[in-house]
Amino acid sequence: MEMSLISATLAQVEPVLTCAPPLCLEASAEVQWYAAYTSANHEKRVAQQLEWRSVEHFLPVYESVRRWKDRRVRLQLPLFPGYVFVRLALRDRLRVLEVPSVARLVGFNGHPTPVPAVDIEAIRACHAGNRDVEPHPLTTSAAWGDPAQRVPVSLRRSRGTG
Repeated sequence: MEMSLISATLAQVEPVLTCAPPLCLEASAEVQWYAAYTSANHEKRVAQQLEWRSVEHFLPVYESVRRWKDRRVRLQLPLFPGYVFVRLALRDRLRVLEVPSVARLVGFNGHPTPVPAVDIEAIRACHAGNRDVEPHPLTTSAAWGDPAQRVPVSLRRSRGTG
C-alpha cells in the first residue's frame, strides 16, 4: 500500500520536473535587453569593450556644455549614469559580466530583469529625433554633491548652511 502511494505521488510530480528545465532553457535562450550596472564614469569604456566583444549594446548620451576657467567644452555624457543597455540571451550574460567595470546585470532577487524593447525603442526615437534630452537632476551625482542640498530647509539654519 505504501509503495503505491509513493508511486502515485511521484507520478504526479514527475511531469512537473520534466517540464520545468525546458521552460528555463527557452527563457534563457530568448534575446532581450538588460541594463548592465557599471563603475562610475566607465560607461564609454564598457561600451567600447562590448563593441570589441561583438555584444549588441546601447549607450544613450546627451550633449552638455561645461564652462571651465578659460573656455567652454561640449561633452558627451551618458543619459543614464552608471548603466549601459545590452541585448543578449541570458545564457550569454558571462560575455558582459567579464567586461572590466561591469558590476552586474540589474534585476530583482538575484535574477536579471529584462528592459522592455519598447522602452529602448522610445529612447532611441528621442535620440534620433535630435530632441534635447537630459537626465533627471536626481540621477546625476551633482545633485547629491553639496551636503547643504540634502538637508531639509527647516534644519539648514541649525547647521549654518542657510
